[in-house]
Amino acid sequence: MEDFDQRITCSICLSNFRKPKIIDCHHTYCEACLDDYIDKFATNDKFDCALCRRTIDVPPNGAKDFPVNFYVGDQETTNNKDEFCVDHDNEILDDYCSGCQLVVCRQCKQTHHQTHAVQSLQNVRQTFVLELQTLKRELADKIPQFQSYSDVLKTRISQNKKSIERICTEVDLQVDKICQKTRKQGEDIKDILKKTLSGELLNLDAMLVEAKRNLFSIKSLYNMTSQILIDASTVEIINSIDLIRLEKEEVCPRDVKTPEVPIVPVLEFHPGDISTGDLSLFIGDLAVTFQHSFNIHQIGVRSTDSLGYNSDILSWSLGAIARSRRLKISLDMVSEKLKSCNCQFTLKLIDKDDDGLFLIECDDKTLTTTNGMCYKWNSVIEIGDLSGPDNGFIDDEGNFIIEVEVNISDIVLENA
Repeated sequence: MEDFDQRITCSICLSNFRKPKIIDCHHTYCEACLDDYIDKFATNDKFDCALCRRTIDVPPNGAKDFPVNFYVGDQETTNNKDEFCVDHDNEILDDYCSGCQLVVCRQCKQTHHQTHAVQSLQNVRQTFVLELQTLKRELADKIPQFQSYSDVLKTRISQNKKSIERICTEVDLQVDKICQKTRKQGEDIKDILKKTLSGELLNLDAMLVEAKRNLFSIKSLYNMTSQILIDASTVEIINSIDLIRLEKEEVCPRDVKTPEVPIVPVLEFHPGDISTGDLSLFIGDLAVTFQHSFNIHQIGVRSTDSLGYNSDILSWSLGAIARSRRLKISLDMVSEKLKSCNCQFTLKLIDKDDDGLFLIECDDKTLTTTNGMCYKWNSVIEIGDLSGPDNGFIDDEGNFIIEVEVNISDIVLENA
């Protein structure tokens, strides 16, 4: 009720005054509201003011005997204009059947709704206005969430575009220092890089389009709800409630959270020293860093896998498995185009409370299609130690994070 200006709004129906009557304590109410209030709460021809609780004597003819508050005036607007029944000509719609959820006229009430729970529109308006205001507030709460989500997506897209430009420039500078024989390998790395990040950009672009669409829908519904609250009549408000509910649930369901912005793999280019050694050393290698979160309650004797990094040529899958009461991690190369490559691995089990604390595994391995494209980090940690809340590896929901850094060199494709 504090949302309503008491100078022009009745504190009972929360609408603009209609036939405003001022009582002995100088508070003002609509005549119909006051009459209904007296009928419900008066005892021995006395009632307590709904605002200040002062005891007021009921005049002989009820509410209409109270003086008119001319300073307020009749604030009746188009919001409260009379509307007529489509079934009964010239009959005003002035009641609401809660069982049928219909606005009815006097004849409707006497014929089809005689035994139903029927209230005057003046009495039920407050309920529907408050519900519509609640829906409006919920929509308003969603707007900054989706706006923030869209802004983060825009930032990620910009960062990745700049990353592509930066790394391609670094590759060009390095390739220009070596002879023509090494240019082919440099172009191969650029191709891998572009295909990798272009896939991420396509995914982020699609998410941004969806986020903008949701944001537009929420804003439109919010504006429509605001306009209804300003201009609509009681009947229009009641008739719009179901539509607003349905559309609000469709664009931003209560139980559905704003999607998380994905963690984009970080690519780096490390220039190699020019020497007479392997041509791959002239170019350098491609470094990939990514993270994935696993849940201790979901891993078991069967591996829980996740595609942590994906491109057309180089894709990596992380797996977590619990065997012999120990956590084990696997890192798999998933590629149909790669024949072999040299990989320097760094795997970390991250401490959620301190980024500087972690369990770490490092190795240097040549992966080929013949000896397997998988690396296993066995016996990482006891499950009991992992799940201990004081160790810092899991959060309150049982999630733990594995970070992977892979430096890739000596890439040999199947068609090379």
